[in-house]
Amino acid sequence: MTVELFSQAPAPSQAVLSQAILSQAIETYLAHIRHNMGHSPRTCATYASWLRNFQGWLAAEGYAAPTVADFNALTLNRYLHSHSQAGKRPRTIHSIFNPLRGLGVYLAETGILPSNPALLVKLPKKDAAIRRVVTRDEAVALLDACECQSCNHDVALARALLNVCIYGGLRRQEMLDLKTGDVDLEDGSILVRSGKGAKSRKVFVCEQCVTALREWRTFRERMPQRKGERQGTPFAHDWLWAWNWQKRISAEGAAGILTTLKAIAGLRTHTDITFHSLRHFAATNLMRSGADLRSVQSFLGHSSIAVTAAYLHTDEERLRQVAQLGAIMPRAAELPQTPRITTYSAAPGAMTQQRQAQAVSEKGDADRTTLRLRRHLSARAGR
Repeated sequence: MTVELFSQAPAPSQAVLSQAILSQAIETYLAHIRHNMGHSPRTCATYASWLRNFQGWLAAEGYAAPTVADFNALTLNRYLHSHSQAGKRPRTIHSIFNPLRGLGVYLAETGILPSNPALLVKLPKKDAAIRRVVTRDEAVALLDACECQSCNHDVALARALLNVCIYGGLRRQEMLDLKTGDVDLEDGSILVRSGKGAKSRKVFVCEQCVTALREWRTFRERMPQRKGERQGTPFAHDWLWAWNWQKRISAEGAAGILTTLKAIAGLRTHTDITFHSLRHFAATNLMRSGADLRSVQSFLGHSSIAVTAAYLHTDEERLRQVAQLGAIMPRAAELPQTPRITTYSAAPGAMTQQRQAQAVSEKGDADRTTLRLRRHLSARAGR
């Protein structure tokens, strides 16, 4: 008698797979993008939030125990309409459906669904992006504000952190995930190990940033571990940004540092100043200084040059200058220069005499249009 130790069970049919519980499929997909695809923790948290929002909407619509079969084009279109009626921006709706499309791809690739139903949903055309722009004066004011901290330790911390954002162009999480070994002070480079999409890159920074990092490393090494211990003892961790021997700086802590700097610089109400807008400023500043687009793409760690182009605000400045060239009224510098009186005396009769003198000086001007424009500009300058 032959005993089969391993018997191969028949593959489940498509109907059986489609009856799988949707919540379990979502949890499996979230584990897939976290461990297999290497998505960042923030991306995973965003995907989980919107997918659970979809589950909550299904429950409110009467789906007590939704299955994978309920993940269809009709249901997704109704979900889309609910967000449109709630006044969500088209760009927000695109962000909401990115996790749903990813889930559809996963279910189709694993054979649970024959195709991705999310691809059958027509999303609205994206509206214009809200550009958050940091000016050069604002960046300088923030750097100056670093010197106004309460103690030298805080000065060194704020200065180094801000220099990495402005001159390194790192994403906020990339900056927070830096370790002491990722900074090469001799080479003047920063190794980004945990970039977006699990990609690493080396970023070279200017001497000013290297000096700020060197000073912060000195202060960090001198921080005592516990009360009563001498300075210079080994740290319990190797994170570059740390409050003390056992606590690293979190995203909330970094946001608090930036908020403090904005308040010192008198920019408390400037909501456009964020860590991501500082990254935009770093890219635009490189382009202004003569860097080519491919170099900026490598600097930022983008896989597509189209994404890099969206970070640059130099085109907006050029368009603003072009708009001035289209003005019909000639600029004051282009008008023929003739003697003119811009202020009038308050003495009786002086007004008439000055106007007569001005008329004599303009007598030989044959171009009546230019004469009227000059008088108009003269009156405005007099005010």
